[in-house]
Amino acid sequence: GVAIFRTAGGDPVHHMEKAHKDGCIDAALAHSGRFAVSLGARDNLCLWREKSLLSSIRLNQIENHSLALSPDDRLVAVAAGTSEVKVFTIECDRSGVPISLARAFELKGHRSRVNSVSFASNGDTAVTGSKDGSVRIWDVNIRYSVGEEAKCVKEAFHGDEEVKAVALSHDGSVVAALSGRILRVWRFADGEVEQVGEDIPLAPGAFPSRRARSHCLAL
Repeated sequence: GVAIFRTAGGDPVHHMEKAHKDGCIDAALAHSGRFAVSLGARDNLCLWREKSLLSSIRLNQIENHSLALSPDDRLVAVAAGTSEVKVFTIECDRSGVPISLARAFELKGHRSRVNSVSFASNGDTAVTGSKDGSVRIWDVNIRYSVGEEAKCVKEAFHGDEEVKAVALSHDGSVVAALSGRILRVWRFADGEVEQVGEDIPLAPGAFPSRRARSHCLAL
């Protein structure tokens, strides 16, 4: 299981136990603190409130990689071992209490498996990194309820190696990507992407395994 604790006192807030038969590979706490989401290594996406499992959606993938929760606590994006990122919405009751997960839309366009996804702080922009070596920036401020699809607004290439992790700055203007042991940073403005500085080589011991399924990167 996975538990999320209070920083003061160490009391558990959300306890995610026995929901993923193959183990939990990623989890996120809502910015409001009102709920949490967890991703199984091979099975389902779960929504939690304290010790209660509110909703579970089976993804039917061979292996999952990572999830991202939008800062407005509205969307959950899942990199689930395919070239598309599945995005779900958090449905709430009239008082704003989360009650379930529902499919919303997909981020389509990568040519191979997506390993990582991240949101900007406004929740309108997302970034994805793929095994195909590319980083894509997406406009996710869409009316998905009437069938509008997310748009890729820019694509950048990291090189020959797959992109393992991506991150967006709070304002969505800076994108960072990790590929192999190289960290690369771009600035995104007015629809254009420009690399900032030189590639940053990481120490050989920075990561225990190049074959690790999930990596974490933050700005």
